[in-house]
Amino acid sequence: MPGVLLLDLTGDRGLMQALVYDAKVTEWFSKNVSGSGGNKDEKGNEFKQRFGITVSFLATHSGLTRWQEYATGADESKQAEPDFSEMHNRAIDEVWYKRAVELYYSNRNRKGADGENGKDDSDRNSFVYSVPFDAGNRNDTLVTASHAIFHTDGTREAPVAVVGFQFHHSALYTLFKNITSQCGHGDPRCEKTCFTGDYQCYVIDNNGFVVISEQLQETGAFFGEVKPAFMQRLLDDSIFRNVTVYDYQAVCFMPKGSINLGTVLQTPLRLIWWILTNTLSYLVWVVMQVLVSLAQAYDEIYDTGAYDVVPELGDLDDPTLNRYKEPEFNKVLINRTRPEPCDHVITLYELNMDVDPSVYTKEAHQCERPYVVLPIPSSNLLLLVLDTLCPLPTHVPQLSTWPVEHDYNASLACHKARSDPLPRRRPLTCINKHANESVIELCGDGSIPRYNVALLLALLVFGQCVVLRCAAGGIFAYL
Repeated sequence: MPGVLLLDLTGDRGLMQALVYDAKVTEWFSKNVSGSGGNKDEKGNEFKQRFGITVSFLATHSGLTRWQEYATGADESKQAEPDFSEMHNRAIDEVWYKRAVELYYSNRNRKGADGENGKDDSDRNSFVYSVPFDAGNRNDTLVTASHAIFHTDGTREAPVAVVGFQFHHSALYTLFKNITSQCGHGDPRCEKTCFTGDYQCYVIDNNGFVVISEQLQETGAFFGEVKPAFMQRLLDDSIFRNVTVYDYQAVCFMPKGSINLGTVLQTPLRLIWWILTNTLSYLVWVVMQVLVSLAQAYDEIYDTGAYDVVPELGDLDDPTLNRYKEPEFNKVLINRTRPEPCDHVITLYELNMDVDPSVYTKEAHQCERPYVVLPIPSSNLLLLVLDTLCPLPTHVPQLSTWPVEHDYNASLACHKARSDPLPRRRPLTCINKHANESVIELCGDGSIPRYNVALLLALLVFGQCVVLRCAAGGIFAYL
């Protein structure tokens, strides 16, 4: 029928049914329960005000995301920032969703002090806390806390949803400062705290990124870049382990090569271009010399010294003279680059779940072990206390999580040609003809020899120049 667009309505029936089912099961989340009253609701409001909770969310395995925002006094002046639905609308593809599920599996496979896998409630109720990598000194940094919910059927488990909330980092920093700056009352051993100057305290996550630090500019940074010597000690003591990841579809920006002394292939066209540029340069030089001579002659004939007016000092201070002053810009040299395919090597770090739990109970013995590390219950965080009075090694390998180009001591094409060929997937259908093959006209003429008119004319002109130059040389020699 003309004017009617028929759409393909085929899809995943099971996924649509799961989406509708999750929407009905989680219908309670979108309802505002703050007006129900009761002591429980008062505690919830006190909790939100204390930690500055801005939004709570829920994401299901079928791709449904629900959220509820809580307005605070600090958020009313920030209407231009994107809300939660614009930044986190990918459900199971969000980082906080994947990390929460991964932490659940890691805690389940963790071995306890008795050698059995961890099955306690503190591991099952753990939350994943994370901050943005570029947090720095920002005052509006939000901490994302997420927790995975699993459905258990006998010995089988599967993730069904992830719940969580976001709150202000300033509230978490204040809580951290209040706890680590106080000592136990009446305890004679409690002489120094995290803020006495001899110790530095950090809260890092299970991937080695700083969540809380005394220096706010270190928030979100990799701990190996902040304290490389201590991060290396954590690796040597098997508290952390590195994971190497290879990216075979990366893109590198190669800088343009420097100019060398190699000669350029001289062709007739290049010689003609050289003659034209030199002739044009000579003509421009002649014109400039004529103009300079005319200007000097005009200045000698007409002496305007009697009509010169010396401006007063007050005229130079006129604000209107500086109003139209052109801005001054520094010269900027842009490095021209060209993207090329390459391979990247990325070194990531994660908490070693197979390590003996006794490493968390060891005490710092002077400078032999200049740190104390303690896991924070029901979270993916570690409390790290460093002794700043101990001398640090001078030669420490640089630790970073940034991708680095893999050097094969040869070009990427040569390396892939010499290595084992990668298996390629065969096409699903037989493709031996194109639908528009009959209308293609620019094909089949690649082997027909043709003469180049421009190149022929250039050779003729070059030959005539050589002949005239030889003839002129013979005439001058005869004279």
